[in-house]
Amino acid sequence: MLDLYDTNLNWRSNKKNEETSSKKNVPLLRDKPGTKQWNSSEYIRLKDKLYQNVGPTDKLYQRVGLSDKLYQHVGPTDKLYQRVGLSDKLNHVRRNISDGAKDTVSSRVNNVVFLKLHKSASTTVQNIFLRYGFFRNLSFVLPRPPGYYWRNVISLNDTVTKRNILPPPKNRTFNILCSHVIYNRTVFRSLMPQNTKFIGIIREPRAQFMSTLKYVQPHEVLDSGGDPLENYLKNPRRYESLDPRQSLTNNRMAVEFGFPLKLFQTRNSSEIQQYIQKLDKEFDLVILVEKIEESLILMKRILGWNIRDIIYITQNKNEKKDSRFNWTNETERRFHAWNYIDIELYNYFKTKMYQRILEAGETLQQEVAYFRWVLRQIQKFCADNRGTSPLSFKRSKWSEPFKVFLYDCWLLRMDEITFHDFLRIRQYPEYPHIDHELSAELQRHFESIYLRHSKNFNSR
Repeated sequence: MLDLYDTNLNWRSNKKNEETSSKKNVPLLRDKPGTKQWNSSEYIRLKDKLYQNVGPTDKLYQRVGLSDKLYQHVGPTDKLYQRVGLSDKLNHVRRNISDGAKDTVSSRVNNVVFLKLHKSASTTVQNIFLRYGFFRNLSFVLPRPPGYYWRNVISLNDTVTKRNILPPPKNRTFNILCSHVIYNRTVFRSLMPQNTKFIGIIREPRAQFMSTLKYVQPHEVLDSGGDPLENYLKNPRRYESLDPRQSLTNNRMAVEFGFPLKLFQTRNSSEIQQYIQKLDKEFDLVILVEKIEESLILMKRILGWNIRDIIYITQNKNEKKDSRFNWTNETERRFHAWNYIDIELYNYFKTKMYQRILEAGETLQQEVAYFRWVLRQIQKFCADNRGTSPLSFKRSKWSEPFKVFLYDCWLLRMDEITFHDFLRIRQYPEYPHIDHELSAELQRHFESIYLRHSKNFNSR
């Protein structure tokens, strides 16, 4: 295991990893005088969007979608502990929830890396891991605040280092890594337990690219006159940094999967395929966004989890069409040339997922149908928000009986920045946090969920 407390730690254990990791002092925002780049505005705009969800403390309930009815149930506790640390009672509750009706605890996987990619439904999937670890008091690899990047991001252009994460909690090891960071197998393996499972995610490249453009809104592209998409794809390097790690639109999925930097210049097909084969051996599953339900059921089987562990409500989804972007045959050709690595990466793991679905057969399709039905019931329940009775699911062929409470809806809709804030508070109560008032507020809400509903956890 890596000793994160060792100030002399050399994270670059061999020369092969130097290429896929950023140089020590590579700046995040890098503009060249006299060149038209949109990196700075791209990241600044992204940062602004991330912080739009973080309002004043007195608006916390509205920000995370907590209804008035739920507010009544998660009010202040009778005696809130002076320290943010966990009480014996709270730990007892967490043990209850982790020991579901007939879950096989010994076979359940608690050590997981989820590689979170930009604009690839990964916020929705990340919430699954955040809730799973929260309910079981697992340890997360968390960004080091304040503001190395942002409170929910380890790094946009580097792998994990001593500088950008907090060390493991005292006398504990990390269990889950699911925040934005660049993949590096050697570093991740050294950081996590040996039995860690690796889960990735991939999205159709054109959809991922367009989602990024609509989210970031780079004015250098959108205000270029004429057809902005055509203007950009005619000469992408006019707008891009020489370093692909500084861009969200230069084969971003490949960047975050840790492809060697030279491949973004050479586009060597053989070496690209070799690296993809390497990823295939290293990841236990790569989720295909276009087959999200099938992927999550396969993930559930790999991790030994229950249906209740993988429920979700879609987050950060933007299906609004933008009339400024006109796709033609020529635009498509140029896009394929520019995002060649992402397309190769996607095609490989798309084929892999379809093979796994085919091999799983009819039983998978039946479980997926049940899972979709469960998700529809939860969506209706959380949208209603009027009753106080939990939503109950009976024992089925694919799941033990379980219940969903109103506070589950709160957690399902929780934005990732707020969730990261709380997890950081819980794991590191002595660490100086960005907003002490917000920290205390978050602590009250999360503690109240446990202490006021502890009797229900036994039936989850």
